[in-house]
Amino acid sequence: MGGGVAGLALGIGLRRHEVPVQVREAGEYPRHRVCGEFLAGVRPETLQFLGVEDLLRDALRLTSTSWYRRDDLIMEQDLPEPALALSRYEMDARFSHRLQDLGGDLLQRSRAHPQDNGDGVVWATGRRRAPKKAGTRWLGLKIHARDLPMEHDLELHFGRGGYVGVARLPRRRANISGLFQLQSSLQGRDTDLILAYLQQTGLKKLSHRLQYEELDQESFQAVTALDYGSQRPPKGQLCVGDCWSMIPPFTGNGMTRALEQAALAIPPLLGYALKHREWPEVRRTIEQQSRQVFGPRLRRAHLLHQLLLNSVGQAGLAFVARRNWLPFDKLYHALH
Repeated sequence: MGGGVAGLALGIGLRRHEVPVQVREAGEYPRHRVCGEFLAGVRPETLQFLGVEDLLRDALRLTSTSWYRRDDLIMEQDLPEPALALSRYEMDARFSHRLQDLGGDLLQRSRAHPQDNGDGVVWATGRRRAPKKAGTRWLGLKIHARDLPMEHDLELHFGRGGYVGVARLPRRRANISGLFQLQSSLQGRDTDLILAYLQQTGLKKLSHRLQYEELDQESFQAVTALDYGSQRPPKGQLCVGDCWSMIPPFTGNGMTRALEQAALAIPPLLGYALKHREWPEVRRTIEQQSRQVFGPRLRRAHLLHQLLLNSVGQAGLAFVARRNWLPFDKLYHALH
């Protein structure tokens, strides 16, 4: 259930072993999504195992990053390893075509429901809505810009109660995606809404840059009810990707983790398909392995996320980063 990165990659990987696969997607392909649109920390062997390495050969290699607090530059660094940048509009389209080329059944505009759960059903339906009493309400916004001048491939801008990432994409595009505390007083559509939130969070220079650039209105997306707290999959469901747990977006590791978890799930699922393993055992195995592999990474990311979203934590980050005291490579590997 679910045709995002995790669901499509899992389906492709299983079809390579001739396992019958049906993927149900609530929307249609291709479409834009709120996403950082780059893969940080992904390993070639993961892409090879899933059978999608060739689909990312023309992805842009991102090698440098800069961090800002409000309007002030606090750090410039080379990435420990290149990140791969490709729009979700393009990536999802390629993955969906590969699944169908391999004989997978893809149902679009087909929404999954809890009663659909059962043996052999894997849930990859993306984020789960935050509970109404979950505290701060978050808003994710995204839009593409054309020919946006950038000195580094990746920019991370920290503001009051939120942050924004800017990633260079192929074909002279840039992806602007931000996480903001929802403000009912801020109104607007598309570009106006993004600029209003940038101003509200104190990112005035970035707002000014975007005001004078060509923004692709069709790429605009917004999503609410985001939950970056501790998550547990619904009882009795086998979940992968954001449906299992969401890693904070500042890491750039969300799509990478989705691919890694899809790869992790394939061997136990093959055992089930070959009737060597029972479904409850498969579900327990994937859940245990996921917690073992991804649990420490998620805990570190959530802890740092809380620091980055308050003024004291941002001030501490700026103090350390400006003096070149931040162990950037170690931090990167702790989160990827």
